[in-house]
Amino acid sequence: MHLDMEDQSLTAKEGRSLAKFLVTRATKPEAAKNAREGSGLTFQEVATLVGVDKATIMRWEKTDTFPMAKAAGKWADLMLRMIEAQTKIKGEDNEQVNQ
Repeated sequence: MHLDMEDQSLTAKEGRSLAKFLVTRATKPEAAKNAREGSGLTFQEVATLVGVDKATIMRWEKTDTFPMAKAAGKWADLMLRMIEAQTKIKGEDNEQVNQ
């Protein structure tokens, strides 16, 4: 998959992450906020990792808008990794409780 928008393109991995995260976000609108907060990252830290400004991350979390650009793919990939890490940690916590 390759998507060009204003000289920006998504890699196949970013495209898959974007598609998967859009589905997650459609079913759980708070997923991005929960992922960021659960990982202990600030808006600014996420913005730096994605390569956009803090206001952009705030807007992406608080609205139903989702830009189609390379930054969106990076953001979706980061959010998915944070969600997966938190899910793994919760699973490990449950195992420890059951022991």
